[in-house]
Amino acid sequence: MALILIGLAVVVILSLRGVFGAISTAGEVDESLLKASTPRLNKGKIDEALKSLDEREFIPLDL
Repeated sequence: MALILIGLAVVVILSLRGVFGAISTAGEVDESLLKASTPRLNKGKIDEALKSLDEREFIPLDL
């Protein structure tokens, strides 16, 4: 019985260690990515998407 509890404790500790390690890694920001990349918007593709949405025929639901 004690062996099972020790095994479960080890599993819980390793699981929590993995979760908190992932959280700390996710919180790190790579500064070089922020400085190197600037947002580039393709105005033609945005206009094309808006045009296709405006021209789209919506079928009403029969409720």
